[in-house]
This record gives sequence, C-alpha cells and structure tokens, in this order.
Amino acid sequence: MTLQQLIYFKEVADTLHFTKAAQNLYITQSALSYAISVLERELGQPLFVRESGKSISLTTFGSALLPLVNKAIEDFGEIEDAVRRLRNPLSGEVNVAYSFINGSGFVPEMFGSFRTLEAFSDIKINFSINYKRVHFETACVRGEQDLVFSSAEQTDGLESVLFARQHLCAVMPATHALADKQSVTIVELADEQLIGYNQYDNQDNWIRDMYRAHGLKPNFTEYCSDWLDQLSQVALGNGIAIMARTAISPDFLRFVPIDDEMCLRGIYLMWSATRKLSPAVEYVRDCCLNFYSEPPVV
Repeated sequence: MTLQQLIYFKEVADTLHFTKAAQNLYITQSALSYAISVLERELGQPLFVRESGKSISLTTFGSALLPLVNKAIEDFGEIEDAVRRLRNPLSGEVNVAYSFINGSGFVPEMFGSFRTLEAFSDIKINFSINYKRVHFETACVRGEQDLVFSSAEQTDGLESVLFARQHLCAVMPATHALADKQSVTIVELADEQLIGYNQYDNQDNWIRDMYRAHGLKPNFTEYCSDWLDQLSQVALGNGIAIMARTAISPDFLRFVPIDDEMCLRGIYLMWSATRKLSPAVEYVRDCCLNFYSEPPVV
C-alpha cells in the first residue's frame, strides 16, 4: 500500500465518481480503476459498491478506512513541511499587510525583486491588501499579521522604522485650472472644495493642521468611506482630494504634488515588539529594511 494509492482512494471517496476523480487527479479513468482494484486486493476488502450506471458508494470497510486515510495524508504533509523547515530554517509563511493607498506604489515591485533570492524560495508571502484605510496595526499586535506598512508612526506593542515617504498630492479633474502645474501650494488650494475621507481620520486632521499653519481653514464639503469614493467624487467634479499618489492614476484625473514640507508623510514598517519573530519573518523584514539605502519618496 502506497501513499499514491491512498490519495487515489481519498479522491474517489470524496467525489464518489471515478470519472470526476480521474479528472481531478489528471490520470485516465482506466488507470484509476486499476489502482483502486489493486488496493482492494492488497487490503482483501472491497472499498466501493459499484451500483447501476456510474454510481458508486463506500462499503462499510471503505467508510471506516476513509478517516484513517485522511489523517495519514495530512500527517505526511506535516512531515514534508517539517523536513523542509529542517533543510531550510527560513521556510514558512509570512503575513504582510498594507493598504492600497499606502503601499501600492512600492510593495509589489519590492517583493517581486525578492523572488530572485535563493533563500526566498521556501517562503510563502500572504498579502493582506485593503482599499480602505484600515487598522492593520491592531491585527499585527494580535499576531494576525507579521509585517505591516503603515502611515501611523507609533503603535503600542509594535516596533516601527521609517521605511519611505509619500508626497501628498492634490487630486483634481484633468480639466481643472491647476491640473497642468508641476506643483501647487496650500494657498492656491485655499478656496477649493475638499472631498475628505473621514471627519475624524488622522489624514484629514493632518490636512487641517497643514491649512492652519498657513492661517487657512480647509473647506471640506463631503466625506467618503474610502479613497475610491474620493476619486469618484473628484471625477464627478464635486471637489478635489488630498492623498498620496496611488498605482491607479486614470487619464481623467491629475495628481499634482503639494509644495509643502508637511505634505511628506512617513510610511513605517512595523512588527511585534513582544512576540519572538520566526526566522522567515526576520529575514523578510531585514530584506525590506535593506531594500533602500535611505527612505525614498515614493
């Protein structure tokens, strides 16, 4: 009795259909039928009842054997994983989280370059990407995420390092009077209607502070649930938005950099300050930290 025979038996038992099982296993039906027949002879018991037509069902012996086979296959998978970890301590899974607005401009390219590293071959990266500004930091504290790219400078329970800076832009329709400028100032935006994200969000509070530094008050006329809603409202001509440049820059919108020191927002790489990191997580973190010689403007 071989592992392959057990896998064949499990697939037929799960589908109760030789043709479907053979398709799932990428072998011919005749080869599968022969393999099951050999297994039945070795066990000295029938595993399936061949009913009229193509219908089959498990025998009493087959039903009793199935949970044992499932466990054997699962145990073998765990042995393979353990051997892989022993051969390469860096193997394992690493959970990486970022919001689209914070990381779409550099995270995919950076991790794509890591795939050329031999030590990365047995590391599986699980990305969590959200189109809204969500608090991945809390998930990292709880252990649900290993590494987080965030605009929050500090979070209790997390270590953080300045990774990059984002230049906030004024997003406006391509037909706007300021759309063709290389950059704009807060004074030039003083009378513009602003589409905000959330009245109590950190970024909108930051925008208020930026206007206040110039003796101005931002004219928020609408608040949206996420940045996609903001772009939609800008495209409709209902105002402008202030946000970082994203990987999505449609032709009918312009992202015009704002010429103001306060418009350089930090993006921080965060990880747990209380949990011991696995070798794989430490390796991926160090790859990220060494990717740039100094924090770039992205």
